[in-house]
Amino acid sequence: MTWFFEKILIRILGTVRINVSADLLDQILSTLWTVARHVSLLLVILLLYFFILFNNPQGIDIVEEVLINKKYWAWTIFALISFGVSLWFCSFFVLQLKEISSDQRFLKHYREGVKFWIVAIPRILGIVPFVSLLFKTSLYSGSSIWFLLILFVTVFILAIIQEELVVVLEKQVINVRWFDEISPEKKTLGSLLYFRGFRAMFYGFLGYIFLLFILSVTSVETGFATTVGPFAVMIFGLSFLSLIFSLVMYFNLPGRRPFILYFAALIVVCGIVNDNTKIRTLPMKSTRLTLESDFRSWAEQLIALRGAAQKLELKDSVKSDSLAIYFPRLGRPCCVPVDLTDSAIVGIRLREDSILVHRKTVVNESFVREIPVIFVAAEGGGIRALIWTALILANLEKRFPGMYKSIYGISGVSGGGVGASFYISYLYDQLKRDRKIDANEAAFHKAVKADFLSDLLAGFLFQDNLQNILPVGIEGFNRTRQLEDAWSKSFSANTNSFTMNRGFLRLYADAKMRIPRLFINGVLAESGQKTIVSFPMLRNDSLKSISKPDVFADELDVIEAINKDIPVKTVASLCSRFPYITSGGLICGEGGGRIGKIVDGGYKENTGLETVWQLILRLRPVFKDLHKIHQKENIRFKPIVIFIKNSLETKTMDMKNTHSIVLSEALLPLGAASKASDRKTPTLSALTENVFKYYDEKGSDSLSCEFIQVELDRSTEQGYRLPLGWYFSEASFNYIDTLVANRFKKSDHTFDRLRPYFLKE
Repeated sequence: MTWFFEKILIRILGTVRINVSADLLDQILSTLWTVARHVSLLLVILLLYFFILFNNPQGIDIVEEVLINKKYWAWTIFALISFGVSLWFCSFFVLQLKEISSDQRFLKHYREGVKFWIVAIPRILGIVPFVSLLFKTSLYSGSSIWFLLILFVTVFILAIIQEELVVVLEKQVINVRWFDEISPEKKTLGSLLYFRGFRAMFYGFLGYIFLLFILSVTSVETGFATTVGPFAVMIFGLSFLSLIFSLVMYFNLPGRRPFILYFAALIVVCGIVNDNTKIRTLPMKSTRLTLESDFRSWAEQLIALRGAAQKLELKDSVKSDSLAIYFPRLGRPCCVPVDLTDSAIVGIRLREDSILVHRKTVVNESFVREIPVIFVAAEGGGIRALIWTALILANLEKRFPGMYKSIYGISGVSGGGVGASFYISYLYDQLKRDRKIDANEAAFHKAVKADFLSDLLAGFLFQDNLQNILPVGIEGFNRTRQLEDAWSKSFSANTNSFTMNRGFLRLYADAKMRIPRLFINGVLAESGQKTIVSFPMLRNDSLKSISKPDVFADELDVIEAINKDIPVKTVASLCSRFPYITSGGLICGEGGGRIGKIVDGGYKENTGLETVWQLILRLRPVFKDLHKIHQKENIRFKPIVIFIKNSLETKTMDMKNTHSIVLSEALLPLGAASKASDRKTPTLSALTENVFKYYDEKGSDSLSCEFIQVELDRSTEQGYRLPLGWYFSEASFNYIDTLVANRFKKSDHTFDRLRPYFLKE
């Protein structure tokens, strides 16, 4: 049986012009690891490449976009050629220069097998990136058949070029006969560079890698990364890593000089002193109010605005014969300017919670005036959450114009916080320019669906990896800053505004604009505390004097801790720093002392609902005080919580449940932590909904809370595959855009409970 398989293998190798005998095949199998261990780090790079292509949702979404988007085709093919050449070049030089083995008896006995792998491994590695891509089933669809043909032609041409290049190099070194009588012993780089062809190839490759590095550092300014696309950037980065890893392998001698361990130790030592993750800050120019003072001022303005609007509504709409809609659940009518011509319609039930009533006199204002105070919780989830949150908030304002005036706070985590930051910046610009929220809707869509991953990848694969071995920190090499710059660049390019580059507190300088307060949630890695960036101060010393527990006692108010303002784009990143994709954000006190690093808020709580609970509990005494002050006007505040959710439902998670077979013991803890984190959202959202729905304090004049959940449908195959990273294909964006449009159709009842409060609008 062994002979049979050896014969098949000999025939397969013959089809690729590698002729071997049975004796040689035995040598080949016996010497594989002896030779391959010297390029083991290149094999690790290839494994990473395979993982991105076939097992990572973000990578799969990227490749799908490349296959249908012709603007990426040329760059992708060029990047694949670059990667293949890099693997061939690096493995060729390492295997030519390395001492394959110090065991001379082994080399003498298996000399032919060693010689075979020294020639074959570079050729195999150089062609693998292309061949593996051919296993993508989506390549064989109608939309990508042309890309498939281009790929086949490129592989064919590359094989010919590789063969001719070997012939040329053989002629260069014919005197030392390295290709016919390859010496397994060590050679020097100088002996290779003695030949002109080798010298041109070596310096040309180094120049090419250096050019890629420069382009990656300036990717945001030049637009290089977004032009070539994230897949090409990833492949270019792997080419760069091929050179770095080859240098490590060149100096590494297994058993005698473990340079890989020295290299790892260098990274650890440099990491002590080369931290470049300090967040961007701006001078503090605005005065912050306490949470209670800020809300009291905001609520008084809301009362005045709602009162003026209601009086105008009554004046314009109520006539001797007019129509009103009475909402028993709300305990009040709302007038509609429609004259009654037929008294028979009086008392007709419109819906379960509304009845038509005949009015002949002006509405008596003795009924309770409910004023909505809205809190929004935006769940995390990368660009999926970013786009879902931003589009839902923008469309809510379109559906109920002026609704932003009633939104006090938006609590955002991870991608949900970034989406809320985009929306708030957009709302600020529209109000400042005295425009409607949908005046520039198309530009806003382009801003949130841009490619944010390419610049981040460029920083991650190039300069941030170099930073690991530098003795000083270079802030410009920090990859998270490139992600922040990608956000602000997309926003400014599409909306012609630089709001995301400006100070966060500046958004709230003009109280008349009534911008909803952002509460951006992160986690301080060193202590596990939740960090919050907000306009109002969370600390309130007066609570201690009256012995009341402070629900924000354990949270870190970032702006108070550093006593500086922060650019809006950096604020957005302080809830979405998920190591190892992005770095933690270092914050320092006023005197420069290190406080700690902020990481993704989803580590602690990914829904944003926890902060909403804390806000409502802290503000409840203020609600009661305002009720007493406005007792004669019968004013009551109605807290409404809108939860913008994008994670999977429990049923979908159960359907997609899988059991790990490979490395089950090693992967079990990671899988358990991930699955448990996913289960937090349905538990917390269900608790919130039920407490708000069924809990009512007896004897209290406060109104109960409403809970509205706006859920992204991910029960479909495309919905389940929506990626978690910072890039969305056109198909993924269109899927969410369609769901948003459907959610705001008249047939959808998600927002029915909001209609009574914004009926006039």
